[in-house]
Amino acid sequence: MSAILIVDDKTNVRNTIAAALNDIGFTATACGSGAEALELLSHHSFDVVITDLKMPEMNGMELLKIIKDRYPTIEVIMLTGYGTIEEAVEAMRLGAIDFVSKPAIIDELELKIQRALKQQKMQIEKLVAEDEALPEGYRLIGRSPIMIDIRRQIEKIAPTNVTVLIRGSSGTGKELAARSIHALSPRAAEPFVAVACAAIPESLLEAELFGFEKGAFTGANKRKIGKFQLANNGTIFLDEIGEINAELQVKLLRFLQEFELTRIGSNTTIKVNVRVIAATNKNLEDAIQGGSFRKDLFYRLNVLPLTMPNLNTRIDDIPILIEHFIQKYTRRLNIAQKSIHPDAIHCLQQYSWPGNVRELENTIERAMVMSENIEIQVHDLPQEIRQQRTLKTDHIETSESELCRTEQNLSAQVAGYEKRLICSALKQTDYNIKQAAELLNINRSTLQFKIKKYGIEHDK
Repeated sequence: MSAILIVDDKTNVRNTIAAALNDIGFTATACGSGAEALELLSHHSFDVVITDLKMPEMNGMELLKIIKDRYPTIEVIMLTGYGTIEEAVEAMRLGAIDFVSKPAIIDELELKIQRALKQQKMQIEKLVAEDEALPEGYRLIGRSPIMIDIRRQIEKIAPTNVTVLIRGSSGTGKELAARSIHALSPRAAEPFVAVACAAIPESLLEAELFGFEKGAFTGANKRKIGKFQLANNGTIFLDEIGEINAELQVKLLRFLQEFELTRIGSNTTIKVNVRVIAATNKNLEDAIQGGSFRKDLFYRLNVLPLTMPNLNTRIDDIPILIEHFIQKYTRRLNIAQKSIHPDAIHCLQQYSWPGNVRELENTIERAMVMSENIEIQVHDLPQEIRQQRTLKTDHIETSESELCRTEQNLSAQVAGYEKRLICSALKQTDYNIKQAAELLNINRSTLQFKIKKYGIEHDK
C-alpha cells in the first residue's frame, strides 16, 4: 500500500484526511509541522506528501523546496485555502504535482494521489532503466525511495569534475556508487583506479599514490608510475580515506589544490587531470576534533557529499537484491538456477544486517552452495539470522499479550482488509502473481509471502 504523509498545523484537518485515506486503502501518517515532516521523512519511506500551504514557522512552500531537493521522487500535493491559488500555481512550478482546495474532497484527493503515484512510477522506471543500462559492477540495485534519491544525486554529481566524499558504513556500496559516478561521467571511457588506503602499509601508500623513481629508496629497482598518474583523464577512488597518516594528508591536500605530483626521488612536477572520489566509514568530524584528520583536507574532499544508507533502512530492496545475487552466483558458481522461499525472504528482512549489502551477498552465496534443494529455505540461512528472527517473534508475542482488546480487533480488521485487497487483485489478474503485485504496488516476493500467510488459494 502506498504511504502518504499529511502535513497540516490544524489537528482536525490532518487527522480527518489521514483517517479517510486509511479507509480507502492507503497507509496515511499525519503530522503538524514542516519540521516534524522532515524528521519523519528522514526515517521512513513515503510516496506522496500532502501539505498545507499556510503553516507557522515553516510554510508549505519552504517544505516543498526541501523535499524536492532531498527526496526528488516523492510527489507533493498542496492543500490550499481561500485566496492562495496563485501561490499553489507557483508551488507547482517549484515541483508540486497538484493542489487541492480546502475543505478537501476525498474522492478528488484520491484521484490526484493516484495521478501522483503514476507519475512517480514512471519516474522510477526511467531511473531503473538508466541504471540497468550500466555494466554489472557499476549498478546500484534497489527501487526504494532512498535508493532512487541516491541515483538522482549521482545523476547530478556525475557530469561535474568536483571532488566527492562518499560516507557510509562498511558494506553499503560506497565503491559501487563511485563506479556509478564514473560510468555516468564524461570520463567513463578513461581509467577508474581504486585504492584501498587501509590495506596498504603507511610506509608504502605515498609511493603507491605518487609513484617513485629508480633508486629513490632501498628496493626501488625501477621507476613506478603512481595511481594518480595511472588515473589520468579518469577517476581515482580513495577508499577509507580516514586511515591515512598526517604526513600524507598534507601531500594529498597539496595535490587537491594544484593537481600536480612529484614522484619520490624526483624533482619534476607532473600535471594530471583526474577526478578524486574519496570514501570513509569514519566520522571525520570526530577525527578532526581528535586531531587525527585535517580540517582543511576534509573541506577539500567534502565538496559534494554523498551518504550511502544502511541496508536495514531499505528493507523493501532486500527481495530485489536477493534476486540479483541469485542470478549473479548462478552464473559465477555454474550451478542450477535456484529460487528462494517467501519465508526465507521474510526472515532476511527481519535481520539487522550489521554488514549491510556485502553481508547479504555473502549470505545468499553461502545459501546457494549449502542448499540441497532447488529452493532456498529458512533452514539454509546462517544461525545468527534465524536466531534474530526467533528473538523478534518472541518479542512480538510478548508485546501482543499486553495489547488491549481494541488494538487486537484493529489488527484483525487490518489483516482482513489486506486479505480482501489481495484476493480482489488476484481475481482481477486471473491469479497472475506478477500483475497482481504491480496492481497492489508491492514486490512479487512480498505478495507470495502474504498469500501464504493468509492461506489464499487459487479460486478456479
